[in-house]
Amino acid sequence: MERTFNDFDEYWESNAGSMAIKPLFDKLEPEIVESIKTSIQKKLTAQSTDGKIVIYGHVNAIKGIV
Repeated sequence: MERTFNDFDEYWESNAGSMAIKPLFDKLEPEIVESIKTSIQKKLTAQSTDGKIVIYGHVNAIKGIV
C-alpha cells in the first residue's frame, strides 16, 4: 500500500489530527509536540526529491463466514 501527500503539512494535518494520535498530543506540552513534528519532518523530507511525502505500508485482511 502506498499513500502520497503533496507536502509535509498535508501529511501532518492528516495524521496529527487523527483520532488515534490527537488525544495523545492534547496531553503533551506544545513544545514537545513541535519537537516531534520537527523530527518527523526532517526524516520525511530528507527522503523526498520533489517535496512530496510517500508513505508505504502493508495491509492484511481476512474474510470469513460465520
